[in-house]
Amino acid sequence: MSGLPVIVSDFPEMGRVVDQTGCGWKVSVDRDAVSSLIAAMSLDDIVVKRNHALQYRKTIGWHKEEEVLLQVYRSFGGGGKNKLAS
Repeated sequence: MSGLPVIVSDFPEMGRVVDQTGCGWKVSVDRDAVSSLIAAMSLDDIVVKRNHALQYRKTIGWHKEEEVLLQVYRSFGGGGKNKLAS
């Protein structure tokens, strides 16, 4: 996470992260729902969500998932970081 609040689709995995951390908003996959959510946001809402995002950015993100993903690649015969970076 970059420390910015997020708007995510209301799918189980993404919604779970937002529910647990308070770092953003869940919305159904619908243009009107997204528009309504954005229109209803206040600056105070955004500040609260940003503070939560800043709090959790050290514990959630690709920097935590990198080794897990590399292990999956390695299990399929992939190489280490150098081979994936090229």
